[in-house]
Amino acid sequence: MPKSDTASAAVTHDLPPEIFKAYDIRGIVGKTLTPSIVEVIGQALGSEARGQNQKRFVIGRDGRLSGPELVAALSRGIARSGCDVVDIGMVPTPVVYFAIHHLGAGSGVAVTGSHNPPEYNGLKMVLAGETLSGQAIQELRARLMANEIVRGQGKITQLDVRSAYIDRIVGETLASNWAMLSLARKAGAVVAGFAETAVEFGGIDILVNSAGIAGPTAAVTELKLEDWHRTIAINLNGTFFTNRAVVPHMVAQNYGRIVNIASIAGKEGNPNAVPYSAAKAGVIGLTKAVAKEVATQGVLVNAVAPAVIETPILSQVSAEHIAYMTSRIPMGRVGKPEEVAALVAFLCSPDLTFSTGAVYDISGGRATY
Repeated sequence: MPKSDTASAAVTHDLPPEIFKAYDIRGIVGKTLTPSIVEVIGQALGSEARGQNQKRFVIGRDGRLSGPELVAALSRGIARSGCDVVDIGMVPTPVVYFAIHHLGAGSGVAVTGSHNPPEYNGLKMVLAGETLSGQAIQELRARLMANEIVRGQGKITQLDVRSAYIDRIVGETLASNWAMLSLARKAGAVVAGFAETAVEFGGIDILVNSAGIAGPTAAVTELKLEDWHRTIAINLNGTFFTNRAVVPHMVAQNYGRIVNIASIAGKEGNPNAVPYSAAKAGVIGLTKAVAKEVATQGVLVNAVAPAVIETPILSQVSAEHIAYMTSRIPMGRVGKPEEVAALVAFLCSPDLTFSTGAVYDISGGRATY
């Protein structure tokens, strides 16, 4: 049965109700979210867990400076309820969810401010395999206010699960593509790279897909099959691989900005550039489809469709083709890399809030639709 805890009761008098949000507990560090508040929340969460026969928690944090102190307080509170804590350190939120399953813990907390300003931090909670939200979070607050706290003494340990997470992600990617082993190896390499990046830096907020090749300059009847496959593989498959790998990380943190570099050729088609035009049209369709899938999950996905830009890729095409593309531009010149960069920077910024699945032209007036 729950027992009264005098220290917990004292803190609940200063417990701000506004930190108990719909999907997490979140507040301003040092003001509405202090270590003492987080500690009693931890004890209440552990008490709730004990009532559901849960006795082990996984805790991970993002890279915010307040994270270590709040994790320590949360761990103390959970341990005071009699539950054990496994601290997996600074990791992306998906790694916390992985560790809960991988370690058979059943419950866990990601200490993360998500996309909020740096003065914020918060708790995303899983209890007995279910993410706490809505009424369940309010019931946790009610337990605190009623001081229905269980006391005990759990253990706090540290464990690094990053290698196990990367191995699992890469293994699943390879297994799901066994019939196309070469493609799966490439996809697996991309997934591994993103997983390692997310683990190293505590998350991934921005993805810009800008790698590509021009492909051959030739009529469709003169194209070699290998040139078609190579252009599609780099320009379209590469964009698919990176979007597929990064979206789970962004969805888990409820924030992300993806910019896929397409081309005016993907909208209008350039003669003697069939593989390139087809690949970039595919990038536009992919962008619109992915954007709709994640539109309500904090992830905005857009494409940029430049006309000819003064970059090294021009060395891959003939002077005649460059002249043709430039002749289609009303402003009468090629674009500059910094002009594209300025547009991409905006699309990657928090200032972008209500645009997704769009194609932003930067074509000197060539495209007007």
